[in-house]
Amino acid sequence: MQAAQLFVLTHNLIFGHEFWKNAKHATSVNDIQCSKIENILNSSCLVNYDIDAENLKSVFKDVLAVRDYLISGCLSLESYFRLKFFDILTDNDWLGGFIDRVRTSADTTDRFYRLRDSLPEMKEINDYSKRFHHSFNNNYDNEPVNDAELRNFCQRTLAMIEVI
Repeated sequence: MQAAQLFVLTHNLIFGHEFWKNAKHATSVNDIQCSKIENILNSSCLVNYDIDAENLKSVFKDVLAVRDYLISGCLSLESYFRLKFFDILTDNDWLGGFIDRVRTSADTTDRFYRLRDSLPEMKEINDYSKRFHHSFNNNYDNEPVNDAELRNFCQRTLAMIEVI
């Protein structure tokens, strides 16, 4: 027996994404659709849903954005620090705070200590990115972007992620 329609409802994004991938590969039907229930005003309705994009965690989205910029043409050390040190850092920690934690780590058992040799590079990347952030530069939206300089800092960020 073959079904004409199948609805799968779940709160589990990982399960939903795996099911979606398998369903896309297992069927020859072209109009397979992924939807979500969204509250609009005082009602709920089905809307199209890009579960592939949603499934990428924010840090991976950031790394992919840097990589895509380098390929097709931004910086996300902060997100990678949050992933790597998820059990230590809070949502209020910024890249500057991470750099301070590395700078002040004095004990070789401190997880930040091994990054001390990378302090100058982290500081340069942070200083560059602050030029384009409203919290550090009131004129950030008028800051000129030099393509070669941005590509250089994107490459340096990807290299730093490998060290972290």
